Amino acid sequence: MTQFWRLFTSAYVQDFVDSVSIPTSDELVEMFIGNGFDDVLKSYKDEIANVIEQMPTFKQFYDGVKQSTIDQLEKNK
Repeated sequence: MTQFWRLFTSAYVQDFVDSVSIPTSDELVEMFIGNGFDDVLKSYKDEIANVIEQMPTFKQFYDGVKQSTIDQLEKNK
C-alpha cells in the first residue's frame, strides 16, 4: 500500500493489506490459465453451492417471519 493511501485507511485495513501477499502476473497466469484453473473454479462452485444450500427458501423465510409475528401478537394480548 502506498504511503498516500495510508492517510485515508484505518490501521486495521493497513495491517490487512500489508499481511496479504499480492500474486505476481506469472502466478495469476498459472492460477487461471494453467492446470489449476479447473480446481480453483470447482472450489468456488462448491463454496457457492454450500452457501446457497444453507439459505432458506422464500416460503421458509415467510413462514418463519409470519410465525414469529403471530407469536409476538399472542404474547402482547
